[in-house]
Amino acid sequence: INANLSFNVYPFRRYRKSPISFNAHFETNLKEPDYYQQHLCTNHFRWDNDFSKTSTTKVEASVEIPRWKLKASVGYALLSNNIYYDTLGIVRQNTEPMSILTATLRKDFRLWKFHFDHKALFQLSSDEAVVPLPKLALNFRYYFQFDVVKNVMQMQVGANGTYTTKWYLPAYNPVLGVFHNQN
Repeated sequence: INANLSFNVYPFRRYRKSPISFNAHFETNLKEPDYYQQHLCTNHFRWDNDFSKTSTTKVEASVEIPRWKLKASVGYALLSNNIYYDTLGIVRQNTEPMSILTATLRKDFRLWKFHFDHKALFQLSSDEAVVPLPKLALNFRYYFQFDVVKNVMQMQVGANGTYTTKWYLPAYNPVLGVFHNQN
């Protein structure tokens, strides 16, 4: 089930076509784990699981002011029986319900052809052993944008920087072709 709600307000007298947008999103689903999460037999890994269906419920809300190039959003997800790969690369099912909270803020500036884009993400996971997330993630993009061919092609020359608080990034397992937790 997916549901979206959008509401626009036009408070600016000078810029009557520039709204403030309020958006809400609700989503819930119930999925059967895929075959290879249930059954696998390779040289290095072997399992025959009987996992329950996974349930995900999400609620999100956002406010966007295009005139000011500003967007803020907040989201909450409730996960039940979610499937993850542990630190040994073995598939597991988390039988305890867990939640994830996110909040983002985006603000872009422009000075002639110079662009300064900023994005901040704050997130919390109720079980870091199952879904590890950085508490804070920042992204900064500073670039100069110009036309290579007028009205056809543009070029951006600049820098892109990211920062995250300390966390354990998932490792890649080439045998399984999946990312797994690490510590």
